Amino acid sequence: MCLEKKVDLIIAEYNTLRDEISARSNKELISITISISAVSAIIGVISINYIAGYNLSILLIIPWILSFFGYIWLDHSKSISFIGDFIYKEIENKKISTLFTDEKFNYLSWESSLQKEIKDVRKKTLFFWISRKSTFVPLFYFIIPSIFSLIVFFVYNGCKINYIQWIISFVDIYLIIFLIIIWLTRLIKYR
Repeated sequence: MCLEKKVDLIIAEYNTLRDEISARSNKELISITISISAVSAIIGVISINYIAGYNLSILLIIPWILSFFGYIWLDHSKSISFIGDFIYKEIENKKISTLFTDEKFNYLSWESSLQKEIKDVRKKTLFFWISRKSTFVPLFYFIIPSIFSLIVFFVYNGCKINYIQWIISFVDIYLIIFLIIIWLTRLIKYR
């Protein structure tokens, strides 16, 4: 196969993978948008129930919604990282370097530049961990609000919790723990 066809195949693969990253990034945004809408609607119902003096059992739904969309978000985030690593390791470093021996040839260098920037930032500051979307979004949007809704439910209802609410609460706690485990596994693997 001639050099021109090899380059065309590499560029086509690169573009396809970048399109996949873009599509998954959009799906991450959609999962956050839908969950914000759902939680906002629940908060509206909660405020009406609170004013009317009703039980706030609907708070138990929030961890379900946030866990579900949190799993989706983490899956897309993980896939984006995998694809980015593949572009960096296989396309930019192996395939391009085998075709071109000129070290200055670096037209497909987005992931290489990104990896270099990440390594530089890691060496300089711990702010790197806080600033990463894979750290910030799951913790501050999916995990903490789920825990907070359970705390508010237990504080508000006190001793007036029936066995169905206890069962739902235990499922909520399981979902939150499972989400935390997936999130921490992801952080440890990609630190």
